Amino acid sequence: MIKNNWLLALLLLSTSSFAQDNSAWIATHKYVRDRSIQLNTLQVPTGYTVYYNCDSLLFVRGNFGDTIKIWTLGMQWAHTLEAFKEVEKNPEFGRSVFAKSVLSDGRILVDFYRETMFIHRRDSLYELVDTSSKPAEYTTMIVDRTMGFIDDARFKQMKDSLDSIYSGEHTYSAKLIFTATLFSRGKTKLKLSKTLNFEEDEIVLERTWKEDNKTCYLIRINNYFGKEKTSYAYAFNEDMKFVWWEDCQLNSNRK
Repeated sequence: MIKNNWLLALLLLSTSSFAQDNSAWIATHKYVRDRSIQLNTLQVPTGYTVYYNCDSLLFVRGNFGDTIKIWTLGMQWAHTLEAFKEVEKNPEFGRSVFAKSVLSDGRILVDFYRETMFIHRRDSLYELVDTSSKPAEYTTMIVDRTMGFIDDARFKQMKDSLDSIYSGEHTYSAKLIFTATLFSRGKTKLKLSKTLNFEEDEIVLERTWKEDNKTCYLIRINNYFGKEKTSYAYAFNEDMKFVWWEDCQLNSNRK
């Protein structure tokens, strides 16, 4: 009898939890539908192309002479419906900030995109780094929020304050991150001098391969942020097509 009571209590608890989640999911979907919010899409300026890779990850690219501008995911966060209503007030909502999907518990997954710029001249690729628009505290703040060290309210207060202080301040410096001659004679790893790469990154050629008769490269850029190791990678072909993101051409559209 006791065992049956426990089973009944568990069943009732599970049913109640499902009903609450389902209710929140229905309310969120109604809100999204009533406001005609388009999920996993954004509006971009003229000259950019929106792509969806084979995992439906959104990617934006613009070509402007020898300058390449790409928008990639910088941060992703799940918001309750009430918190999401505050996100909608962000001037960048619908552009670099957008609703990705509705989760089963009714929360809305929000993507925050950031822009990265490159210069491609001859066979050399330079990454442009904004050295003054945001202080080191900005990155630390994002990491702390992701790790749960600060709550949403504190994060928003800090972010709004820094965004206001450093709004419109940009100083870009170019650093070399790739040229095929860097990896001649079988080299796959090297640390660039300050004259070529002001951050003195370690560049690793992790892989080369062929796709559609084009040579593809996967490079990784390693360094340190304070005492913490940093690492990120790009995959592109000899025509500077970012093959990780631009492969599913049938799902792309021109803006």
